[in-house]
Amino acid sequence: MIPILNNIMKAELAGVVRYTHYSLVITGPNRLPLVDFMKAQANESLLHAQQVGEILTGLGGHPEQGIATIEESHDHSLETVLKESIDHEHRALLLYKTLLKLSENNSVYL
Repeated sequence: MIPILNNIMKAELAGVVRYTHYSLVITGPNRLPLVDFMKAQANESLLHAQQVGEILTGLGGHPEQGIATIEESHDHSLETVLKESIDHEHRALLLYKTLLKLSENNSVYL
């Protein structure tokens, strides 16, 4: 359980960096609402990382320092930013699904 929780925490922290980066590089006529959206996503990722870290330490684990790999094309068009964001969220979802399978029928406080 501890390794998957660490991987989830690293993925969420990568989300903080990813979405903060996007909030800085987005351009165009709809920039302001998109910046606000990306900042909100970064804040949500940080909250999730903190929540997972609390569970991890509560189970006796030690949160690893680091983040998951951030793949980026360096193409900051809205379409590419959204595609990269969706890909990131899908990878995180797979980690959460793995955690769900590991915790099924187990006595844990998740």
